[in-house]
Amino acid sequence: MILDRINKPKYEQPVGASVQNDFYSGNFQAVLTRLDHKLTPAEHPFVIGALCFTGRVFEAEAMFQNSLKSLSKEDQVACRFFLAVAHIRSFEKKSALKYLLENRRGRTHGGFAPFYVYQGLALYRYYERQFANAETLAKKALASANQKKFSYGRALALDLLGHIGVQLGQIPKGLQSLHLAFNTATKLGNEGVSSALRSSLLLYKYQFGFHEFDDLRELQDEIAQTKAQDNFTSSNLLLELMRQQTLRGEWTQAENTSQQTLYHIYALAPPRQEVIYYLRISELSFQKGEYHRALSFLASARRALKEHTDPSLQQALLGLELKTVQRMDFPPAQLKRIQAELAKVSKKSFNPYNERILRRGQNASSTIGPGQDVIADLKDELLEDRKGSAKKTVQKIIAAGYLSLLI
Repeated sequence: MILDRINKPKYEQPVGASVQNDFYSGNFQAVLTRLDHKLTPAEHPFVIGALCFTGRVFEAEAMFQNSLKSLSKEDQVACRFFLAVAHIRSFEKKSALKYLLENRRGRTHGGFAPFYVYQGLALYRYYERQFANAETLAKKALASANQKKFSYGRALALDLLGHIGVQLGQIPKGLQSLHLAFNTATKLGNEGVSSALRSSLLLYKYQFGFHEFDDLRELQDEIAQTKAQDNFTSSNLLLELMRQQTLRGEWTQAENTSQQTLYHIYALAPPRQEVIYYLRISELSFQKGEYHRALSFLASARRALKEHTDPSLQQALLGLELKTVQRMDFPPAQLKRIQAELAKVSKKSFNPYNERILRRGQNASSTIGPGQDVIADLKDELLEDRKGSAKKTVQKIIAAGYLSLLI
């Protein structure tokens, strides 16, 4: 999302000091040159924000505490928002929540304070996987941004609503919000924001099969154009490329991509991506018939999950573990243990894509209608056709290039 990589937004409202312009254009280093001078109260929020988005959170917190009495109520809310986002990105949830709860009192303040209050809480709920609650709060943030004609805030809120929609299985609705956010950012001339949204739209396009099946060039071009220091975006794009190559049976290419991905994973990418990396390389190993290697990577994923509890990731891990041990000579008791653990975790998780896989195994219909996830549709068709003739579906899968669906 944009808030994972805030850069190059422009402020539509009248601006005064150049530090304000530099901050909203994403020129954080220029903002930080003000640290060598005496700051005015109006400059403090932007310097604090720049410190947050360049990884200098401890300095930002110290400056916020020292300048608190000189800040307006609205500026205090903005500062807490910046600090909370920095902590959310680092998965320091308790620290983030402290600022967000303090900010709740700012709902009645003027200016952009209500937007920052609702957007911060919505982002926190999103990372807590509480998507329905996050959606309600993000809609309030959007309404506040629209009321104040705050187009930058509108872009942020629409971006978050787009990702929430996809997570809820409302794929067309989510993509529509992301397109609106992209259009808003483009009209503002926000190259960095537009780039972040373009990457998100491209990822979902490939993830759900809304692309030319035999062509990975668009995804590969986006990876090549992504800035080297943007590890978050690079990691997500590479993880999807690795998935696409695995689906196509391009195992050598997928192994090469995994090495490239590993560099970004360990270069300050969020912990959740580390878990997803282990799941991707485990799936690749499974497809190659290297079941012991697959289990080894799943063990690494399990260790990484201790630092980032997420029922949907636990669900994916257990599902992959179950299908792997089913291919090996494991005792029935081990299979039952994994099945019981998977059933327990599934009660805590709402992930429509994981649920679709589980329902498929139970011959139950999915909550996601046909046409929203083209790749999953092909898998469902194949299983249904095996009751009769699968020839047409096999031909469609071969034409699409997703050869691993036939394994």
